[in-house]
Amino acid sequence: MASLDGSGAAATLFTEAPGSSPVGLAIDPAAGKIYWANSGVPAIRVANLDGSGAAATLFTEAIGSAPAFPALLRSPVGSGAPVIFGGAQLGQQLSCSQGSWASDLLGSFLSRAPASFAFQWQRDGADVAGATSSTYPPTQPGAYSCRVTATNQAGSSSQTSGAVAVSAPPSQPSQPSQPSQPKAPNQPSQPKAPKHPKNHHHKGAPGLTVTLTASTSRARPSSVIGYRIVVANGGDATARKVTVCDEPPAEQRTLRTMPAATGSKSQPCWHLKSLAAGAQRVFRMTAMVAANSGTGVQRTSVSVEAANVKGVRTDSTAVRVNPLPETACGSRLARPQLVLRTNFRC
Repeated sequence: MASLDGSGAAATLFTEAPGSSPVGLAIDPAAGKIYWANSGVPAIRVANLDGSGAAATLFTEAIGSAPAFPALLRSPVGSGAPVIFGGAQLGQQLSCSQGSWASDLLGSFLSRAPASFAFQWQRDGADVAGATSSTYPPTQPGAYSCRVTATNQAGSSSQTSGAVAVSAPPSQPSQPSQPSQPKAPNQPSQPKAPKHPKNHHHKGAPGLTVTLTASTSRARPSSVIGYRIVVANGGDATARKVTVCDEPPAEQRTLRTMPAATGSKSQPCWHLKSLAAGAQRVFRMTAMVAANSGTGVQRTSVSVEAANVKGVRTDSTAVRVNPLPETACGSRLARPQLVLRTNFRC
């Protein structure tokens, strides 16, 4: 390890036995742990991030396996309680925010962002039956709060808002009675206006959006890039039979998807039976730039569609691939130019 600013000298954090082949690092700063794969002695190893103590084996694999690039998945971590907005009287609607949650650390291969949210309204500290939407119109006076539960593939965690007092509206003063007015003489009857048909409101529709982000905007051949796909339903109706597909460039090879995708590695896809109004899902993909990849911009795109949504929603992101340094493994100067009886190994 060494300082990021280049000061000081590099030092060894942990050493492995001869024949080992450590591949890839995953870091959990909150737990103070560092993880890596050992493909030489098939195992997943763990140690303290500050270098104290000795490394330990977390899992072992069968001989012949080659684990590489471990990734961590933690349940959501709250960083800010939800907040209630709206009126403080009966009949005035209350709204609850999702709260704040810790984001993924893509460079550390640590995923912890929420994939979905669930709401539960409380009155005087007790759950209100059936009040599981992000909005609620109180029907009784009391102290109302909102509990938000965030969920991902690792589990769930909750945060509760502060309480908001809701009271009955003030009573209106009675109006003095008005003296009776003399009756007007009979007027000729007027023809009744024709009745207009009642307005029929159309049922709400789903509104899908998709956002694609990359862990870096610049890479080199053999670099590993993490992609995060967020699909949200901002409409007021459930989207049915949702399909999300990612299209990495030909110069990149898909290493893993979370959750596991179907289809080919050149076009991994995820399928959802439904996506409720106000909900979102997060998908992740890790890809490696080919060792013989050319330089320039490589663009990855993603699309989402649903059975009851017209059209296809798309997004894309670009990563610029720069050439390897002249002395790096695989570069021109690193390759032997003469046929010698020496085995070159990078």
